[in-house]
Amino acid sequence: MFTRSLFSLYFTVITISLSYGQKGKLVDTKLVSESVSKIRIDNNHNYIAIGESPKNPLDYDSKNEEFNISLFSSNDLDSKKILKGHLSGISSLEFSSDSEKLLSSDKDGIIILWDLLKDTQISKIKLKKWVHKALFTSSNNEFVTTLKYEKKGFLYDLSGNLIFEFDVGKQINDFIINQIKNEIIFGCYDEIQVWSLISRKKIKTIPYKGIMTMEFNHNFSEIAIGRSSGEISLLSPELEPIGMLIGHFKPVLDISYSFDDKMLCSGSSDQTIRSWNLSKSKETLQLVNQHKGTVYAVEFISEKNGFISGGKNNQINFWK
Repeated sequence: MFTRSLFSLYFTVITISLSYGQKGKLVDTKLVSESVSKIRIDNNHNYIAIGESPKNPLDYDSKNEEFNISLFSSNDLDSKKILKGHLSGISSLEFSSDSEKLLSSDKDGIIILWDLLKDTQISKIKLKKWVHKALFTSSNNEFVTTLKYEKKGFLYDLSGNLIFEFDVGKQINDFIINQIKNEIIFGCYDEIQVWSLISRKKIKTIPYKGIMTMEFNHNFSEIAIGRSSGEISLLSPELEPIGMLIGHFKPVLDISYSFDDKMLCSGSSDQTIRSWNLSKSKETLQLVNQHKGTVYAVEFISEKNGFISGGKNNQINFWK
């Protein structure tokens, strides 16, 4: 049932092939040192950033081990740079809107701001707990972050000075920022809260359960929510239901919109990668067990709807 409504070269290329998955063409496959936790493409569509985490998510991160951020060229899939600085699994990656900076966070409470033009760290911020996520605001001069199990959102400047605390009062599973309206949408344990980044006050609350991951499309006209049930809910910016995509049967852990917002891809703990045609309300691709377990990250990387996936194994797959 479907309804619409970034300092050394490092990669080891294991195959460059044209083998086929289930209805999908595997264009390239590469290895990194650990499991792939996060994948992001910059706003100019030039670089793909890959974050690493322990192969076993239950393992404690070793202080003697580095968890790298790897940068690919999105055009030829060549490895470009390795960013070193995290000693714990990468929990989030975010490019600035001008694609000149990268914000990364880890499970040890470290946030690093990278200058991608000079290949340097602009700042390194140590917070008290596992950083779940960090996102730039629309000005690119501040960022919002959440800490695991904290019931607050935190607004910082790029030097790490705390500007404001959003007293959400609920466990925050994920959050997104509407760059047009300057609003934060917090996806909590049992509700969604909308806060203004201008007035820094709560605007709206609605009951909502099962949020695992959230993503805006590129023009901020739609929100996709991956849920613990496996469903993907589609909402308007006003949080009105638009539709639902049903196919996954375990929690959806990452979602990505195509450049034209007509397609969506998703990764799940059910070990599948799926793509969806939103205009036809139809699943167009299902790839099973390509990462020998949970799929943690997916991201569209080309105008022809090519996308990249990563998960439990240390393998990165590029798909058409």
